[in-house]
Amino acid sequence: MICLVTLLAGYLAYLLVKYHQQRQRLLAIRAKLGGPESDYFLGTFHMFKNKSIPDIFDIVIGLHKRYGQDVAIIGAFNDLVLDLSSSKNVEKILLAKSTKKSFVYDYLEPWLGTGLLISFGEKWFQRRKIITPAFHFKILDQFIDVFNEEADVLVAKLEKHVGKGEFDIYDYVTLYALDSICATSMGVRIHAQDDPNNEYAQAVKQMSVFFMRRVFSLLRQFPSLFFLYPFAREQGRVIKKLHHFTNSVIESRRSQLEQEQRLGKQEFDVNEEDLYSKRRNTFLDQLLKVSIDGKPLSTADIREEVDTFMFEGHDTTTSGISFTILHLAKHQDVQQRLYEEIERMLGKEKTNVPLTNALLQDFKYLDMVIKESLRLVPPVPIIGRKLLENMEISE
Repeated sequence: MICLVTLLAGYLAYLLVKYHQQRQRLLAIRAKLGGPESDYFLGTFHMFKNKSIPDIFDIVIGLHKRYGQDVAIIGAFNDLVLDLSSSKNVEKILLAKSTKKSFVYDYLEPWLGTGLLISFGEKWFQRRKIITPAFHFKILDQFIDVFNEEADVLVAKLEKHVGKGEFDIYDYVTLYALDSICATSMGVRIHAQDDPNNEYAQAVKQMSVFFMRRVFSLLRQFPSLFFLYPFAREQGRVIKKLHHFTNSVIESRRSQLEQEQRLGKQEFDVNEEDLYSKRRNTFLDQLLKVSIDGKPLSTADIREEVDTFMFEGHDTTTSGISFTILHLAKHQDVQQRLYEEIERMLGKEKTNVPLTNALLQDFKYLDMVIKESLRLVPPVPIIGRKLLENMEISE
């Protein structure tokens, strides 16, 4: 018994020495880059504990204001995170071959599977090859009428706020983007803008919160302990809702294509719901029709790409549009100049002129406004990478 206790005590001492040595190395890195003080075992966990997502972003922005473009953050149990924003170091990391996607992407795998966002290597190249043709600009031109109609619905929804106080436009834009991406990329209409409590949109919000809570949690380095999280079961229920929604979209489009093949294109009875998909090769169509080694993609394979694109497409678009509108509200001079360009291009009375791709190319100031907004507030503000070998970066 004494030998066993001695052995355990010796092993524990060894682990503590190694832990201390590792901490000293991390402190040396932090001393060069700059970063917040951290507890010996819990690191900076106290800074993010019980914080909301907006609060977390404010904290990270505050760290950059205090310590500079590149910040070293020592998390719990010697978990080092370099939060880099200087162009030189960001470029060096993104161009390096000795990196892989950060472990935080794994938190999305129960929902998104190993689709284009999470996959790597041969599978990534294979899926990218399949998907890329669906986004040729000539194909996107086919859907300009969809964008026009969904934008008209959005404007009609916003009219009730005219002359009244402030309101949050984000929820409206979320449903607009969801309708647009389903109608164009999936070939299916869901009328989300007529349902403010759309279950899919609400579920995506919940998953975003769960994701951020895991990223800044004490146990993030131990994925096998996820069952200990208080929201673990709730996340499982939310993912089931999300998968049910995408499965229904896939099956709806599959049925449309099968009906068209049975009846023939000339005889196909196109109703109002099918106007968005008639003779258009959508993103989902590419997945349903493609074969790899003579075999079609499985429903699970299709769903992981649809889940990825539905989430990435509508969420980032929503952020981009919402922040652009926010910047216009904060900068009245820019808003006025943009309004004058719209009047000049469409005429003072022609408020319902349908936009075309060619016409949009002539909105030079609008193009600059959108690009500047994307520069100031990128829809995807964080890209995670893990180094596989040591690398020198600028201090």
